[in-house]
Amino acid sequence: MTILIYMLPFLTDVCIGIFLFAYPVAASKAGATPFFIANIPVVFSFCYLAASFALARVKLSSAGYYRVLIISILAMMAAAVVSYLVKGPLLLVYLYVFVIGSFCALFFVSFQVIMDMVSHRQPLYCNVSNYNISWSLGLGAGPLISGLLYEYDARISFLVAAGLCLTVLILLFVVRSLHLNDAAVAVKKPTPDTPDNKVRFGWALILLGAATGVFVRVLFPDFGLKQGFSTAQAGALIFCFLGTQAVLSFLMRFIYEKLERIYITVIAAGCALASLCVIGFAHSLPALFAAFALFGVFQTVFFFYAVFYALSNRKNASRNVSINEGIVGAAGIIAPFAFGSLATKAGYPSTFAAVAGFVLIVFVTAYILYLRSAKHKI
Repeated sequence: MTILIYMLPFLTDVCIGIFLFAYPVAASKAGATPFFIANIPVVFSFCYLAASFALARVKLSSAGYYRVLIISILAMMAAAVVSYLVKGPLLLVYLYVFVIGSFCALFFVSFQVIMDMVSHRQPLYCNVSNYNISWSLGLGAGPLISGLLYEYDARISFLVAAGLCLTVLILLFVVRSLHLNDAAVAVKKPTPDTPDNKVRFGWALILLGAATGVFVRVLFPDFGLKQGFSTAQAGALIFCFLGTQAVLSFLMRFIYEKLERIYITVIAAGCALASLCVIGFAHSLPALFAAFALFGVFQTVFFFYAVFYALSNRKNASRNVSINEGIVGAAGIIAPFAFGSLATKAGYPSTFAAVAGFVLIVFVTAYILYLRSAKHKI
């Protein structure tokens, strides 16, 4: 049942990965500026935030949340079909993303109800690991699939996304029909309560992870095309970093206690700086694959740290998770807008260097504040 539950976000994120890769590539091929392309995730994130906030204010029964899930996946499937069939003005991309972002939020907020049915069966670090694996593989597989298919047909990836939405719809009915109230599996090793200073440090880490992640996922395809790489190669590179993130997320369930040693995050920050500089200035495909793998290491550690300690801070877990989601949504709006504007004016290499500087400044500041607030250095 656990595998079936996490197939829902995996397949849905494959669709989101396809959308957020195919639309920027289509815009780039049509001659859009980096600023126009960067606004695609801005629209997506703004709609995601607005829809999440709207649904959070409504109390529904379990059956009601299932209905929202079904309606949401049907809406995303309709957007995929229309994207495949209709070739209209470039501005239509924003309309499609508006629909997808809104209903994607409704889907994932409602999904929390289903995930909660099995979350008590495993230790917290396993749940965080499973969820990170599902969305990492999904968002990574989407660009890979879209990039490969784009070489043969520029629009067929939307048809694949529609098929995946149909698969999610079928799985939803299967999940709804199964009994989810089996006996809970005892947690062998309870997670100690987390001090607030680690949670606050995690907010800085998730800000950096979200801001740089959306920047690379959305703007690199355009940069890669301008560098002479194919859409398939650009998709494979993005899959490399998200695939690395998925593999390391699985391994984190065995080594999560190492996060207690704060220098692990320093190493991850170093991976971020190195990878961003190589991506911005290297022209060799092997070097780029190595850089994207390093970028995946950085993303894994930062996201796992932020989510794990937010949830293990039991007295404020719901507040912490809400703040995490708010930071991710805000980063998805501000980062592409700011970095896309900079890329339009200064070019991509300078922008990647500026993003590396942003990571360095924010991380060092947060790290110093963490050490000052800690009773002892870990």
